[in-house]
Amino acid sequence: MTDAMYKEIQERRRILGLDPDDFLIDIPMVHRIVQIEERYDITVYATVYSNFGPIGEHLTLLYLTENQEDWEEEKRWLRKMQPIAYVVNLTYPELSEFGTVMLRSHDGVLERIG
Repeated sequence: MTDAMYKEIQERRRILGLDPDDFLIDIPMVHRIVQIEERYDITVYATVYSNFGPIGEHLTLLYLTENQEDWEEEKRWLRKMQPIAYVVNLTYPELSEFGTVMLRSHDGVLERIG
């Protein structure tokens, strides 16, 4: 990860109301996240777990790529709490996909609402 990417990740975490330096993750998920980062050449900077009942458990991965040309536009959507993400469907892995999600932040906790 480059210095520019590290600074960008800190800024994005601040936008979300998260501590820019405190990135805790459930240990069993680390291996899966690293595999996804390597497969798609992305760097995950935040995760959100959601249980959507019949459509499954989801792990939403907010990520950054090395393509700095996209960063400002991505931050514009992030400020609206509609970032790009890779959503891992833990119940039905074949339904995992890239897309845009809707988030809400309260007391430093992210919640996926769409």
